[in-house]
Formats: sequence, structure tokens, C-alpha cells
Amino acid sequence: DVSQRIDYDNDERITYGGLFTQLEYSDDSMSAFFQGSVSNQAHQRFDRYDYLPQFEDSEKINNIGYNLKAGASFNLSEASTFYFNGGFYSRQPYHDNIFNNFTNAVNPVSQNEKIVGLEMGYNYKSEKFSASVNLYSTSWKDRVDGFSDVDPTTGLVTFTQTTGQSQYHMGAEFDFIYNVTEQLRIKGFTSIGDWKYVGELVTQE
Repeated sequence: DVSQRIDYDNDERITYGGLFTQLEYSDDSMSAFFQGSVSNQAHQRFDRYDYLPQFEDSEKINNIGYNLKAGASFNLSEASTFYFNGGFYSRQPYHDNIFNNFTNAVNPVSQNEKIVGLEMGYNYKSEKFSASVNLYSTSWKDRVDGFSDVDPTTGLVTFTQTTGQSQYHMGAEFDFIYNVTEQLRIKGFTSIGDWKYVGELVTQE
């Protein structure tokens, strides 16, 4: 019941619409693809606890995002395949990063995250042995994160937001399967990665 609600009373509405397309080509020696999409997200917050009725509805925020990805695979022989692909993603911010301080105020630094991914690899498959090697590189920019902390003594809520952080991931993965007999199969997998934060981090409370 409305009379029993304490501390907060709010909800949200997220409206989403988008277009997607994918093209593929293949023959005996190779295959290739292209994929693309575009979408719009509309975010709105409704706060009945901290605002008078005429101010309960926040501004409606629209964000357009998209992604593009393309790749190809080549059959070097009946057992060997080489492939590569790459993509760019412009991902809309999460609702909590648009309205991230428990009010209807819009976060002025909220923006789309930009992700660039590149990948290439090699697959080998025979009757007894199969293996694959995968190399990847991913750049992830313009992340916005926020978290809150409550002082147990005073009840004061502090919201901390970080902006400007970027990540760069690169690495290699290898796996194999060796069929020793019909009853015995040996599997192996290893992954080596260098994942790090880059750039300058800005923190504000």
C-alpha cells in the first residue's frame, strides 16, 4: 500500500526498438558474413516519494546505439580452416548510469560505451586429433560506473561515480582433443591473457 512505503517509491520505463540485418556468402573454399544493427532506447524514471505529483516524471532520454561486424573463414584443406572477424559496438548506457543518484536528474556524463573487437584463429580436425587456436584483442572505452554507500551512524548516503575508465584485453586460447581409442579421449585447454585498465580515471561524489 502507498501508506506503507518508506524511504523510496519509484519505477522506470525502458522502451526499445531496433533493426537488424545479416548477410552471408559461402562456397566450397570460404565463407563470409556481415552483420549490422541499430537501435534506440528511451529511458524514463518515475519518483513518487521525493517529488510533488507534477514533478514525478523525469525527462525522457533517448540513446541510439549500433554495431557492425564482419568476418571470413577459409578452408585451407579438408582438415584446416583459418578465420578472422572484427566488430565495433556503440552500446547505450544502463538505466542506472543515466539516473544514478536516486533522483530524476540526468547524469551529464552518461554516454555510449565504445567497444572494438578483433579476432583470428585456426582450426584443425582429423579423425584422431582436433585443435584450435584463437587470438583476440578488445578495446572498451567510455565506461561509467557508480555505487552507493550508507553511513550506518548517520544514515547519510554517498554516491560515488567513476568515468573515463577504459579497458584493453588481448590474449590467446588453445584447446585440443585426441582420441586415443574409442574408450579413451584426452582433452586440453589453456588461455593466456593480458587484461588491463588504461587512461585516467575520474572519481566524483
